[in-house]
Amino acid sequence: MLVVTLVIGAILIPATYLLLPRAVKRIGTTFVTIAVIAPLGLIAPGIAYGEGSTEDVKAAFGYVPSGLQSLSGVISAPFGGYNIPLPFFSDANAPLWHAAIGYEMAGIIGIVAVGGIAYLVARLLRRGGGQAPSAAEAGS
Repeated sequence: MLVVTLVIGAILIPATYLLLPRAVKRIGTTFVTIAVIAPLGLIAPGIAYGEGSTEDVKAAFGYVPSGLQSLSGVISAPFGGYNIPLPFFSDANAPLWHAAIGYEMAGIIGIVAVGGIAYLVARLLRRGGGQAPSAAEAGS
């Protein structure tokens, strides 16, 4: 898994730095670096934040908070268990490096989705309310 993370990082981090516009070069490269490093949590013991089911939380802490219980079925992970939905990758007993690649893909897709939504919202806000009313509009 460490090898997969290093290979993906050696490709994506420099490519991100070289391809992004100057205005977002540093923050974009930082986000990609974090996304590349994140799968190393798969080899840590226990459950990671936000990755356990309600049964895992109950086993670890002895109870499930009511808010978590009521919201646990609202959103499901697109890559459940970080398995890639391809015939040769989706085996339940797949090696850890399959999960590492799925984890990387999930992180990158998430960063692109959230970044795209933030970009679209910023463009909409810039278009709609970026100018103050003129004196003629304010007087009428």
